[in-house]
Amino acid sequence: MFLDTSGLLACFDSSELRHSDALGYYDQADVRLAHNLVLVEFIALATARRLPRDRAIRFVVGYDWAPYTHEEREQGGMATEIANVAMENADGSPDYKIDFINDWGAHLQPLLTDHAYDFATAWYRPPCEIADQLGDDAKFMCSNFEWSEPVFEILLGYFSRVDDPLPTTHAELAGRSICRPEGYETWVLEEDGLVEPNISFGQEGLITGCMEGLLDGTYDVVVIAVDPGEGAVLELDARDRIMLNDGLTKAITLHPVIAKSHPNKDQMLAYMNSGINAIKDNGEWFSIVRRHLSAHREATQ
Repeated sequence: MFLDTSGLLACFDSSELRHSDALGYYDQADVRLAHNLVLVEFIALATARRLPRDRAIRFVVGYDWAPYTHEEREQGGMATEIANVAMENADGSPDYKIDFINDWGAHLQPLLTDHAYDFATAWYRPPCEIADQLGDDAKFMCSNFEWSEPVFEILLGYFSRVDDPLPTTHAELAGRSICRPEGYETWVLEEDGLVEPNISFGQEGLITGCMEGLLDGTYDVVVIAVDPGEGAVLELDARDRIMLNDGLTKAITLHPVIAKSHPNKDQMLAYMNSGINAIKDNGEWFSIVRRHLSAHREATQ
């Protein structure tokens, strides 16, 4: 099949009278040929008619979660750089854009549910197989979002005051007051039965806010990923007053997440997953993770 300007336009523009016919002929052709002058003319015609172009895939990421995401860190943090490099290596080389928005609570809803953004990165994946045992937020996530391949496995830590070490099982935290930053998932507590009235639950705007509440006695426990938690402890110069309780630490995977209602969800997940798998295969993922973790741990030791 030789593709001339009118044929290309009929394939591209759904408002063209012969659009369906053009797509049928295009799909049936074993070989398709065009000339560079045809393409030049087609681009000029499409631009003059202001036909829509595929927009860049848009990512939203948050602040105050170093080393994973933070605008002031190198490449925006580990998870941000992984998303960036994965998209550079994705099949089809799609255009993409990454924005920082300092409101974790708005990332999933309304920014993803309204399709203002395509992906939010990076979020824990709840255990949807036990969604009936989880709270409304986790049920909402399981019903409305899908996750890419994992980009990292983090350690979720339980911090307490040095003079008040915690027990060795999650069930024994009953009766304690626990803090998580605003906008952060609560299912990490719910899956262990740590819900009110079994515990007292509070939230603060920043990780350091939870740690300050720990120091002044407002909270008994701060539940946060180990690396950001240790960074907050260092920022408050509280390493002699706040401890990590290793016996309660558990591993959770991080993923870019997309709304199930997104009209191009399958294609976008295919782009994302192809890039993630590519950088794991070629070694770039390991280099990114090692560099960010080394820098963060050097700064927090």
